[in-house]
Amino acid sequence: MTKEEQAQRRAQWLDHIASWEKSSLTRAAYCQETGLKRNTFNDWVVRARRKGEGVAGESPALSWVPVSIQADEASPGFELRGANSWQLSLPATVSPQWVANLLRELS
Repeated sequence: MTKEEQAQRRAQWLDHIASWEKSSLTRAAYCQETGLKRNTFNDWVVRARRKGEGVAGESPALSWVPVSIQADEASPGFELRGANSWQLSLPATVSPQWVANLLRELS
């Protein structure tokens, strides 16, 4: 495979990754919908993120950051906040297992 063909193949996979990230689908659902092999898609997602590529190479890779936990008796739930100003508010009734599964799916 020539370098040009490799670059085209990489660009196609980055386009798939960008489409998946813009969708509300899990990796498995996206692969099923597009006919991609899930393991191959997962490998490309890992490669792209290691190189700091996200949506079409524009977003930085996901990474773990330190967090602080503060109890607030008046709060009826909790919030997750990202470095890029995103915020997810969840009620106290949300299962910790559900949050763990969500974070695992996002990583």
